[in-house]
Amino acid sequence: MSLVSTFGTYSIAKLGLYAASKALQVTGNNITNVQTPGYTRQHLNQESLHMASADRYVTGAVLHMGTGVLAPSVDQSRDVYLDIRYRNENSNVGNLESMKDGLDTIAAVLDEVGKGEDSEGVLEGMFNDVIDQMNALAAEGAGKDQYDTIFRSSMSTLTKQLNLTAKNLASMKERRADKLHEDITKVNSIISNIRELNTTIRKCSIYGDNALEQRDKRNVLLDELSAYMQIDVEYGEEKIGPGLIVEKLTVRTGTEPKRYLIDGRYATEVLYRDGAKGGTEPNPNGGEDYNYDLNLAELTDIHGGTVVLKENDLGVVKNRDIGAVVGDDGAIIHYRNLQEAEEAAAELNKSAVGTEFFAETEEDGSFTVHEYGTTVYLSSEDAAHALTEIKKDHNKHVNSLGEVTRYDLRIIDSGGQYEIHQFEVFRGEAQPGDTELGGGLLADRELLTEKGIFASKADLEMDSNAASKRGIPYYQKSLDTLANTLAAAINEANQLPDETIYESTWVESVDQDGNVVKTLEYVDENGDVVTGDKSRYQLKEEYSDYNGGILLSNHSNSNDTVGINASNISISRNWANGSFRVLRSTEPNPPSTAKDNLTHMCNVLTGYHEFFPNTEDVYEKAASGEAFFTGSFQSMMTDHVVANLASDQRNVNVMYDNWTVSADGVYVNRDGAMGVDLNDEAMNLMAYQRSFAAACRLMTSFDEMIDRLVNNMAV
Repeated sequence: MSLVSTFGTYSIAKLGLYAASKALQVTGNNITNVQTPGYTRQHLNQESLHMASADRYVTGAVLHMGTGVLAPSVDQSRDVYLDIRYRNENSNVGNLESMKDGLDTIAAVLDEVGKGEDSEGVLEGMFNDVIDQMNALAAEGAGKDQYDTIFRSSMSTLTKQLNLTAKNLASMKERRADKLHEDITKVNSIISNIRELNTTIRKCSIYGDNALEQRDKRNVLLDELSAYMQIDVEYGEEKIGPGLIVEKLTVRTGTEPKRYLIDGRYATEVLYRDGAKGGTEPNPNGGEDYNYDLNLAELTDIHGGTVVLKENDLGVVKNRDIGAVVGDDGAIIHYRNLQEAEEAAAELNKSAVGTEFFAETEEDGSFTVHEYGTTVYLSSEDAAHALTEIKKDHNKHVNSLGEVTRYDLRIIDSGGQYEIHQFEVFRGEAQPGDTELGGGLLADRELLTEKGIFASKADLEMDSNAASKRGIPYYQKSLDTLANTLAAAINEANQLPDETIYESTWVESVDQDGNVVKTLEYVDENGDVVTGDKSRYQLKEEYSDYNGGILLSNHSNSNDTVGINASNISISRNWANGSFRVLRSTEPNPPSTAKDNLTHMCNVLTGYHEFFPNTEDVYEKAASGEAFFTGSFQSMMTDHVVANLASDQRNVNVMYDNWTVSADGVYVNRDGAMGVDLNDEAMNLMAYQRSFAAACRLMTSFDEMIDRLVNNMAV
């Protein structure tokens, strides 16, 4: 029969002691980190050690059994599925939280409820005052200067309030642009930190360390990133060498097409391209109506090296390197200088290979060859000859590529033979679509760009739902439309046609485009023909007392009505200095009591108007000539602008509450799977303590058995 081996018995007890000791250490680590943010509960993996072989001669008395326990690794109790669910929910919460904050800020400017007197809104109260003064002017103030002055003062107060509201919205938009810039800086920092942690975890994995604490830090950063962007996290594998595979974390944008943010040791950065504050490029369309475009740069490693995957494929390589390293996956990583390449190669235990020269094409078809800081400008015709002068015998390589094209070329040192290759940048720079990013960044951008019913056809091509999304520009343009429509109605009501009041004639002519143009001409007392200069026109006798004209202009120092909006609407210069008055009547030689036009202006101020977008490039409904709102000036403000704001706030608040509850529920479930429970750990503590004591007792028992066999048998 088989007897207890001399040292095998001690090995079983020793392995039991080791496993129990490590389990106690893991339990103690869990207990001490119970309050550590982002910490994931760890557990010791144990497996039975069985050393058996196929015996040539064996009897029934010989039993094969386990020979102890192994503790090969420590893992985390983490549920990847719950991570995915939580980050998706967190992205929606981040989006709605930013949108909620933005709408609350807009409401601080536009919400009219209870801000004026007698529970009126500020603008609502001012509109009412303008109407009251117009009624007073029509009822008993016709022809009286003091009533006209009071009405002008009331209208001036209204225009200044519109100016102030427009200014506050513009300032709010600038602050939101600052927030977008800050968020982008934060996102880039998070992405960079995840890349560095990926590099550290990769190195630890090569040497057999799971780097669990670094993984916890990375998971915290991924959770934080998900609030700013909708992300898709994948845990793949990377082959390091024969028989060695390590984990590779990949993070992409969460919507199609999924663009790479992080790919193992390589990561992108978000580029803020527009010319608004924090941007790097001016708005290509000019003006201040920025698109706030966000781009994703090419993937780089921690040294700034650009990853290039393929040779001999048409593509573009960035002009930034004279040193390169061939990575484990065969990718060629290019660096700005040879020193950075050698530092990266040392970390990868690789050799820096030469890219002593590289050529970069220019927009005009020529391209540039660089040699360690020396630049030679070449045309496509003499490219082969110049390359031959740099390194001999290159004509065959140039000719093998055919005609020199507008692609980047690179000369590679291959064992002393310099060859020309064409390269393709790994996943290059990309511009995400209008709705790709998700999270807080998308909300910030929509608050800065969405125009609602003022959306252009280009906006709808990027996002089919653009006409239903309302950001700061929508409220700005709504106020502009209100101011423009108000000015047009008041000015039209306070003027008579030139041909009615002036001693002049209409003269028709055809311009260079073939259009018929009507022009007023007047022959003065000298027989000179005067065109367009109304100051020299002669009023007809029956309109000799006419003093109507432009009441609202685009600046207090002018009578110009072009481009009137909420930020510039003002009392006209001539109304301010008394040259223009509120027109009492449109009849010739009106009596002193006439006030038909004053009554008409009262109706203009209180009646219904059609409001159209004051831009040409608008979506199809507005472009077809259909008004987006019909009502009074007051209802345009209260029933359209403020009502839409209230509706947006209500919808966002409801969705925010729902998503927050949902995200909290997933977080609790995830915390239950990954968090430390002191009750469980106390039970583990007692169990492993008893296991350790039992292993000690086992070793004592084996020692007594061996002692009996060696010293006391046959005695």
